[in-house]
Amino acid sequence: MENNTMKGKICLVTGATAGIGEATALLLAKLGATVVGVGRNPAKIENSIRMIKEKSGNPDVAFLKADLSSQKDIRELAQQFKDQYSRLDVLVNNAGATFTERQQSIDGIEMTFALNHLGYFLLTNLLLDLLEKGAPARIINVSSSLHKMGKLDFGDIPFDNGYTRSKAYQRTKLANIAFTAAGLIALAAGEDFDLGTAGAGVGATTALLKGGLGSASLVMPEGITVGALVVANPHGSVVAPGGKAFWAAPFEMHAEFGGIGMPASPDPFLLPRNDKLRAYEAMRGLPKGAATPPAGPSASMNTTIAIVATNAIMDKAQLLRMAVAAQDGMARAIVPSHTPFDGDLVFALSTAEVALQKPVEESSRLGHAAAVCLSRAIARAIYLARPAPGDTLPTWRQGVGADGKIPFNRAV
Repeated sequence: MENNTMKGKICLVTGATAGIGEATALLLAKLGATVVGVGRNPAKIENSIRMIKEKSGNPDVAFLKADLSSQKDIRELAQQFKDQYSRLDVLVNNAGATFTERQQSIDGIEMTFALNHLGYFLLTNLLLDLLEKGAPARIINVSSSLHKMGKLDFGDIPFDNGYTRSKAYQRTKLANIAFTAAGLIALAAGEDFDLGTAGAGVGATTALLKGGLGSASLVMPEGITVGALVVANPHGSVVAPGGKAFWAAPFEMHAEFGGIGMPASPDPFLLPRNDKLRAYEAMRGLPKGAATPPAGPSASMNTTIAIVATNAIMDKAQLLRMAVAAQDGMARAIVPSHTPFDGDLVFALSTAEVALQKPVEESSRLGHAAAVCLSRAIARAIYLARPAPGDTLPTWRQGVGADGKIPFNRAV
C-alpha cells in the first residue's frame, strides 16, 4: 500500500472491472481503504479482484455482482451491501456505457439513460442511510465534459425520436451534473452546513490556492431573497495581484471573507502564476509550460458548478436569464474567467413564494443580485478552505507570504 490515508474507510465503486472504475478501486485500495467493487461479468470480477489485491497489497477488496441497468439488480445490490457493511464512506457512481442502436433495459427504459443516470440516482438514494452513518461521507458522480453538448428533453425521455449514440450519452452526462446540483440544493436546504473544504468542495483548487464550497445570500429592498451555492474549482485566480485582496472585494458584506478591502489598481496583463497547471504537468510528466490547449487539462478538470436561487415567482425563461446573468459573478470573482480550461455551469431555481410587482425591472435586478451573491460565494469558498493531507496547493491563509502578498507573475 502507498499509505494509509484511507485506512478504515469503506468505499463502493461501480463499473470497477475496467477503465476509470478499476483504476479508482485500485488507487483506493493502495490508500488502505476497504474497497467494494461492482461488476456484472463474473470472469472480469475475478480478474479485477486478483489484480487489485496484487498491485495494492491490500486484502480488503471484494466485489458484488449486479447489472446496473436493472432496477431489481440495483435494489438487490444495495441490500447485499447493507447486509455486509454498517456504513459507507465513499460512493463512486461510475458504471456507464454507450450503445450504437437504441435499446431498452429490462424495465423498458432507454438503456443509456437507465444505466448511466438512473443507476446513479437509485443506488445513491438506496444507500443514503449508510452514507449518513459514514458522515462526512462522499458521493462522486463520474460525468464528462460532453455534458455541455447534452440536452434534456423531458417530453421524450424514452428517446423515441432522433436517437443517436452520442446524443444519448451526452444527455446522461448532463443528467449526472443536474443530479449532483440537486444534491447541492438539498445541502443548502439544511439549517447548517460546512463551507470551504467540505462536501463537494474537497479537492477543488484555483490557479494558486485551494478552492472549496461557498455560499452567500442577500435580501432585496422589496423582500425578495437571492442566494448562491458554489463549488469553486476554476482555472483562474480569486486574488488580485500585489496582495491578498479578493477580486470580489467590491461586493463583500460584513467582512465575510476577511475584510481585506479593495485590491490596488492592477496591471491588466499581470496574471497569476498558475500552480494548478504546473501540478497537472508534473502529474502527467509534461515539460513545464506544456499544458496549453489542446495538450492541457480538459474543462472538466476546472468545473465550477453553482446554483442561484430566489423566492421570487419566476418562469423558466426568467430563471434562464438569471442563470446567464449569474455567470457575471464568476468574472467578478475569478481572473481570468471562462477560459478554454473552464467548464462553468450555473443552475437557477425558484421556490415561487413572492410575486414580482415590476417583472421586467425586478428580473434585471435579480440577475445582478445573483451575480453579486455568486462572486461573494466564490471568495468565501477560498477564504474558508482548510489545509488537509495530500493538498497540492496551499489555502488562502497559507498562501500569503511573509510580505503579506500572494506571488504573481506574467505567465498564465
